[in-house]
Amino acid sequence: MPDLIIDGLSVSVPEGTTVLEAAEQVGIMIPRFCFHPALGPAGSCRMCAVMFTDGPVKGLQMSCMVTAKNRMVVDTGHPEALEFRRHIAELLMLHHPHDCPVCDEGGHCLLQDTTISCGHGIREFKGKKRTYRNQELGPLVIQEMNRCIHCYRCARYYQEFAGGRDFGPVRIAGDVAYGRYAEGPLESPFAGNLVEVCPTGVFTDKPSRHKARHWDLERSPSVCLSCSLGCNTTASARYRSIIKIEARHNPEVNGHFLCDRGRHGYEYANLADRPRSAQVDGQDVSMQAAMSEAAKRLKAIVAEHGPGSVACLGSARQSLESQAALKMLAQKAGWTAPEFTSGSHRKLNMLAAVAGLGRDLHVSMNAIPTSDCILVVGAGPLSEAPMLALAIRQAARKGAAVAVIDPRPVEMPLDFTHFPARRHDMEAALGAILRRAFPEATPEDAGFLAALSPDMPENAAPPGWEEFAARLAESAFPVIVCGSDIVRLSTPALAAAGAKLLAKRRGRAGFFPVLAGANAHGAALMNPDTATSFDDVLAGIDDGRIKALICMESDPVARFADHARIQAAIHKIDLLLCVDFLPSATRWQSHVFLPCETVFESGGSFINQEGRVQYASPAFAGGTPMALTLKNGHPPRTYAKGVPGSQPLPGWDLLAGLADALGCSFDAGFHPWRAVADASPALAGLAPERWPHDGALVLPDVAPGASLDARPSPIPPDLAADLIITEQAFGTEELSSYGTILKSLAPTPQVVLHTLDANTIELREEDFVLLSCGTGPVNCYLRMVDNMARSTVVLPRRHDSGWRHAVASGYTVQLELLRKHPAGPEEELP
Repeated sequence: MPDLIIDGLSVSVPEGTTVLEAAEQVGIMIPRFCFHPALGPAGSCRMCAVMFTDGPVKGLQMSCMVTAKNRMVVDTGHPEALEFRRHIAELLMLHHPHDCPVCDEGGHCLLQDTTISCGHGIREFKGKKRTYRNQELGPLVIQEMNRCIHCYRCARYYQEFAGGRDFGPVRIAGDVAYGRYAEGPLESPFAGNLVEVCPTGVFTDKPSRHKARHWDLERSPSVCLSCSLGCNTTASARYRSIIKIEARHNPEVNGHFLCDRGRHGYEYANLADRPRSAQVDGQDVSMQAAMSEAAKRLKAIVAEHGPGSVACLGSARQSLESQAALKMLAQKAGWTAPEFTSGSHRKLNMLAAVAGLGRDLHVSMNAIPTSDCILVVGAGPLSEAPMLALAIRQAARKGAAVAVIDPRPVEMPLDFTHFPARRHDMEAALGAILRRAFPEATPEDAGFLAALSPDMPENAAPPGWEEFAARLAESAFPVIVCGSDIVRLSTPALAAAGAKLLAKRRGRAGFFPVLAGANAHGAALMNPDTATSFDDVLAGIDDGRIKALICMESDPVARFADHARIQAAIHKIDLLLCVDFLPSATRWQSHVFLPCETVFESGGSFINQEGRVQYASPAFAGGTPMALTLKNGHPPRTYAKGVPGSQPLPGWDLLAGLADALGCSFDAGFHPWRAVADASPALAGLAPERWPHDGALVLPDVAPGASLDARPSPIPPDLAADLIITEQAFGTEELSSYGTILKSLAPTPQVVLHTLDANTIELREEDFVLLSCGTGPVNCYLRMVDNMARSTVVLPRRHDSGWRHAVASGYTVQLELLRKHPAGPEEELP
């Protein structure tokens, strides 16, 4: 490790560390513009000049471009370096418009801070300023090109780091600008990070434009709920509204960045139609009255039909505290254990994926870029976990081999090998790759490999797949990424077993599951029973055993696959009690409704897909956004004790109050984490006294690969066309779908077919087609692609795609039933 002296302080740093980074380790901040920790040095802004007074380098040099060496002596405050920086600041400010009073970057602008610190305060240049014409870049980012100092951060991030191709530097010499070849929305799902990498106000957040200054905001550390990765964020609120979400640096999870879905999916907290009052039979009542009425009706149902007549459904978007309180309420009331997923298939896949985790196979998202061989099985990273796609890209930039086994037309911002295997062929493709990589099986691996097909499935082997297998056989740190949404029941266990085989053969390997929901891991720990699911609850409603359903932050009416069945079940039960913060379809059909707070108001703990407990702190105290209470631009001129819309409570508080009303109160001095510790043995070691727990890993010492059911599921007989309901980057995730910011980025609902299949039944691109199903029609435009499996139909999980009608008829369809809509493509979508 090089030893050097910076401003009289000795420091030892790892090989390859720049002098600028070495100075940070001893608390010395050297001014910079073009340098960014995730992007590395560029040497274009010339602001980080320091004086090397002794050692292997001497004289004035740019600290971001010089690697630390032994015996270096650096003076960051040398008069010559300070004068150089002052001149650079003056040059950078020659054409700047000095519009700080109207710039959203004002108050946290690196250019402001650096200009002042460098001593530049008077503009002496009297010439005409260079000016640009700004571009329209879509709904997320707004451009003010005149503020640019040409640090190249934006282009380096967008093109090199994120893999975007529709944005970059244009023109030459002193007229260089940064933008698109033509106006239009930025195509990268990571475009919002331009706002944070820009050190000036060239790119600012469009939805929050002119709404608040940095110092006006209530800011708190939070966690993104848009997928299972648990990216760290900073939530900013003002006047009881969430104004914007920013990435919060976490070196173990998301690093410095955030996807656009996570950045702009917060509007559900500010909705004008967000329910903020308790209701009984559609009428607004007080919270206490609603609880009393709910308890009265529940007692009557239990008295007549027994405690088994009450069922509870939570969700993967609940916090751990809310999930555990629901489980505690069910235990104390004698009801059956709550379910947290909308069907047996999803629950079993979730449990199998979580069971594959262990400290021997644990891999955080920050370790993905260090892998040299990544195999993705049944996951679409860009749509199911966007930041994972960005992490995989960083591995590919370093030379990693990347392959994806998936029947869908998977897209990622990198070059990869795609195995378009049908759903029931994915396991065979995995087996063929592992057999080709390790042809000589050891006795302990023979049973696992024998269960897998030795041959690559027909039409699933892309050119050069043997080369990927060879790279896998020689890799130093391979990682298997496995989805849990579209895969068969045996796939997660087989993928985990494959990762264990790689660990034994290569010495180190990782298993990285992608789960369906921000707290799906917590849901798996709360109810690990593989013998029960929400399907059993519906069966109990059908045969009359279950008379009451409590939906806690869940929306089965809109999210359960079989729309007709859930509607029939809702009409059969005597009581539907809904606790939520969304204006959901379930809320509108509930008999009793109790409003709860969002994560921005109550906070809460969540476990991401790798098993990391993370805490989201409350951002504000709650209440109706002030913008919704204004009359003629002013607050109401009436005095009141409370805050408007402050009736909602944290989910666990509501459940504790309901327990009191039922006469089965929680323990005295109820603590939300006490219920969590009691609900799961894996969480029992995290003491309530130290709550909140942020960053703790909940993992077994060894992944229980030997106990997994790593046998391929039987192939369905007479399979015609496999119907796959899938996620999209925008438009399908539950919370973000309630907002308007991302709607324009969501594509039109499309049913996707292989080109050859579409040609066989005489369909053309963008035909408006009808998929005839048992419970209703599915109307979508047709998209034809070549990079997907044959005999497969892909449909987005969007409310306007009719996917619930499709699934109701089963997960297979007959391709000949897909026909052009008789009304033609001019007919509006439903």
